[in-house]
Amino acid sequence: MTKLMQPEDPKEAEGVLDEVDRRSFLGVMGASMALAGVSTSLTGCVRKPREKVLAYTRRPEDLVPGEPRYFATAAQLTGGVIGLLVESQDGRPTKVEGNPRHPMSLGATDAFTQASVLDLYDPARVKLPRVEGKVLPFSALEERFEHFKTNLGDGEALALLIDGQESPTLFSLLYELRRSHPKVKIYRHDNACPRNGVAGAGQVGIRGTRPLYALERADRVLCLDMDFLGVEGDVVRNARHYAWRRRITSERDTMNRLYVVEPAFSVTGTNADHRLRLAPSQVGEFLADLIGHMASRGVNAPAGARRPLHAAGRRLPASR
Repeated sequence: MTKLMQPEDPKEAEGVLDEVDRRSFLGVMGASMALAGVSTSLTGCVRKPREKVLAYTRRPEDLVPGEPRYFATAAQLTGGVIGLLVESQDGRPTKVEGNPRHPMSLGATDAFTQASVLDLYDPARVKLPRVEGKVLPFSALEERFEHFKTNLGDGEALALLIDGQESPTLFSLLYELRRSHPKVKIYRHDNACPRNGVAGAGQVGIRGTRPLYALERADRVLCLDMDFLGVEGDVVRNARHYAWRRRITSERDTMNRLYVVEPAFSVTGTNADHRLRLAPSQVGEFLADLIGHMASRGVNAPAGARRPLHAAGRRLPASR
């Protein structure tokens, strides 16, 4: 597998981007086309190499060779956890699709989820434990854990830094660790939290929660520097609900409208009906101006936000 993956390794691409003249380029392309034609004509005459097929020592129940099996699971690869259906061919996962019964995937997936199956066959995956860059056997790692466990005490000298994975198994293990070692310190690092709205929910007094947008019920959507259709938040669910309101199937259906304020192009900005480019430092002022404009028309708003609409706020087109 490693030899087969080497031509796709970027390290092996050195020299590919070197400058070549027109004569060399045409020569290489002509030779490639000639070899492709020869290989195509000889495809039916080449004998396939012999391969040994070994039977199962213990054949799984209800296994039919060549017939795929599907397993329901969940994964967190972007903003939130989505439900998946993984196709397995003779014990090898080969395809990932969304679970239509899961509320966060609704039968769809994103590019990161589709590509996640390649991680299982990556020859560069870590196969053995590493400590300070040195490869150690599992036995040496177990000895280190036993020594660490013996001298842990009440956990006062221990601090853990975890990522933002929403894993119930991980949370249960951390709960058991905190119960047995009450003075242990646990820190969570998650760059996606502010973008997903966790920090904003904390500012309005709702801590420990994250927003869940109902875009399928929104007639007007205002997006302020957030790529909710690209890489931020519950992308799969948001994209599916947003697309539902863009379909006109009867005379009673109305299409939603998307307004985007952002400093650089994003997937969400590309799909916007109206897009306003602003520097990141001006997005907050724009929001305050917009709230003040809405308050002047009778919409309830905080007193501190009621101020005249400045030039940045006037640049967003009115809804039609």
